[in-house]
Amino acid sequence: MMNYFIALTLALATMLPGQGDLSERTYKKSRKELEKTFSDSLHTKFIPVPDSIRETYKLQKKSVFRVWDEKKEAIMILATAKGRYDYFDFMVLFDKDLKINKVKVLIYRSGHGYEITNKRWLSQFKREKRPYRYGKNIDAISGATLSGDAITQRLNRLTKAMQAMKEEDTLHRISASTNK
Repeated sequence: MMNYFIALTLALATMLPGQGDLSERTYKKSRKELEKTFSDSLHTKFIPVPDSIRETYKLQKKSVFRVWDEKKEAIMILATAKGRYDYFDFMVLFDKDLKINKVKVLIYRSGHGYEITNKRWLSQFKREKRPYRYGKNIDAISGATLSGDAITQRLNRLTKAMQAMKEEDTLHRISASTNK
């Protein structure tokens, strides 16, 4: 009985969000968000990220995509962050200049800190200068301090990952290899 409990605990621990692959639900929700942002002729292409960058910036497997339609193009990163109790999944759209165009919390699993899912609060990341500082150039939220700080720190790290991918020419190679 004890061996069964230990095996179950280990199995569940390896499936926690934020600890590896993203859930199918996260991919589906990101697709719905992209459909709101792009036209019916939306295209997506997975961008393989070098292991060195993926490990340094703690990117999940299969989390970076080029997305485009006939009028616009972006890079989407799907990511997780940990609030006070639970992980949450979110997406970020970067333009070609590596500026954030959109941040959307896709799945928020906790009953505390849900305020960070507010569209108006998330829009701060589009207009503020980096690095983002929770409570300084990013408004703090009462009741969501840990989640707000977590997403702020994670967005700083994702921005650095994008810069590293640009420097390694990862983003240009995928853009050049895809016909519009």
